[in-house]
Amino acid sequence: MLPIIWHRAKTLTPQHQTDSRCDNAARSIEIKRHYIIAVIIAPILSILAWLAVGKVAGEKPQPAQAGHSYPLLAGSNCRYSSGVCDLQNGEIEISLSYVGAGDGGALQLRSSHDLSRAVIGIGLAGATPQAAAMMSDPAVATQWSLPLSIRPSMSQRIYLAVTVASSQYFGEASTLFLQPASGPSK
Repeated sequence: MLPIIWHRAKTLTPQHQTDSRCDNAARSIEIKRHYIIAVIIAPILSILAWLAVGKVAGEKPQPAQAGHSYPLLAGSNCRYSSGVCDLQNGEIEISLSYVGAGDGGALQLRSSHDLSRAVIGIGLAGATPQAAAMMSDPAVATQWSLPLSIRPSMSQRIYLAVTVASSQYFGEASTLFLQPASGPSK
C-alpha cells in the first residue's frame, strides 16, 4: 500500500498541489461566509416571525366596558424599596407612594384618569384585610390619600380597588416599596 501512495505523491507536480490548496481555501472561505450570513440572518428572521405571529394571532386591545372588572398589573418597582409602586392596565395607570417620615404618614394614590372611588386594604397575604376608603383631593379626582397610623411591614400586601367611569379595576402589590431604603449612606 505504501508504494501506491508514494507513486501518487511522485506523479503530482508542485502546480497540482498548489491548485488543490487554493481550491480547499476557497471552499473554506465560502463555507465560512455562508455560516456568518446564516448567523446574522437567522435571529432577524425569528424576530420578524415572532412579530408576525403576534400581529395575526395576538389579542387585540379592547376598551373597558361599564360594569366589568379588570386586573391591574403591578410594576417591577413594587418589588423593592423604591418609594413608588406603579399599577397598570392599558391606559389606566395608578401610582402609590408613602408620604411622611416614619410612622404616621399617608399612602398617596395618583391616577392617569379621574376616579370615582378608591378602596384599599393592607394585610397579610391570603388573609382578608379590612378595607378603607381613600379620600380624594376636592380639586383633583386623580389624587387620593389614606392616613396610616403605622408604616405597613414587609410581610403585608396592599389590595386596591378603584372605579373609573363605572368600570372596576383591582390590583395587589407587595409593600416592599414602602420600606425605607437600606443601603450605604453617602
